[in-house]
Amino acid sequence: VGDSGVLEFAGGSFRVTSAAAAGRCVLHVGKVERGSLAVGQSVTAKVDPSRMDTMRNHTATHLLNWALREVLGEHVNQAGSVVAPDRLRFDFTHNQAVTAEQLADVERRVNERVLADESVEVQTLPLAEARQIPGVRAVFGERYPDPVRVVVAGRGGASPSAEFCGGTHLDRTGQVALFKIVAEESVAKGVRRITAVTGRQAVAHVQNADAVLRACSLALRVPAEQVPERIEALQKEIKSLKKRPIAAAGGQEFQAQVAAETPAGKVLVGDAGTADAAAMRTLCDVQRQKGAAAVLLGGAEDGKVTL
Repeated sequence: VGDSGVLEFAGGSFRVTSAAAAGRCVLHVGKVERGSLAVGQSVTAKVDPSRMDTMRNHTATHLLNWALREVLGEHVNQAGSVVAPDRLRFDFTHNQAVTAEQLADVERRVNERVLADESVEVQTLPLAEARQIPGVRAVFGERYPDPVRVVVAGRGGASPSAEFCGGTHLDRTGQVALFKIVAEESVAKGVRRITAVTGRQAVAHVQNADAVLRACSLALRVPAEQVPERIEALQKEIKSLKKRPIAAAGGQEFQAQVAAETPAGKVLVGDAGTADAAAMRTLCDVQRQKGAAAVLLGGAEDGKVTL
């Protein structure tokens, strides 16, 4: 995702909405807000502060790439990536779903590197020399310039992350603040995708998840840590109720509000106590078997009415 911000110059400004590489130049896309621009004019470029969020996600992407290899194995290779201010998305080669335990391990390892507040260093080296850096990562099939830019996080540590990369990064891993995985899925055969958030977006995600958990806790009237157990118990109860024959349950308990005698037999009118159409039809069949000539049932449930 390109930079945004403003180019300021004498008597005016140019609002930059995006920046993109074009050969050896960087194109600034946007609109003149005040004054006018001329060839050869000096400008001062000021990057929007939101760039820091993108930098958090970019450095975190490198740490995620490292952690995936640590947990899943050296076969993991980058197969695509999006680094934006609000999220990061990382595609990687892996032939099976990542388990919840493995995801938790990956997330923990990244956050340990964040808490260690390791340095993030950028070097420009001859391509042949850069390829000799232990553990250095390069995207398969990508053509790199010579010299090449190398980003190393945690130099001097037990397992630093080193990648060929042309993007902007943090000065230290601690500036990521918090790393949180929000999704893991398959996108193609042998390719998985992880979506994650950092910094302010990670805090917002955790706060939202906490609010949802507290709401569930209040609705179920159990402590937060007992919510999964309570839901499982309710699911078993629902499954058991669905298996109960209507004739044994509602059929015997049904009380008609109106029971009219007709030449054809008794006509019953009443409240079924449910709005489930299938259950109501079964209830009608039960009353017909008991001798009713006709049955009219009504039922209301959660704002739904069935006749």
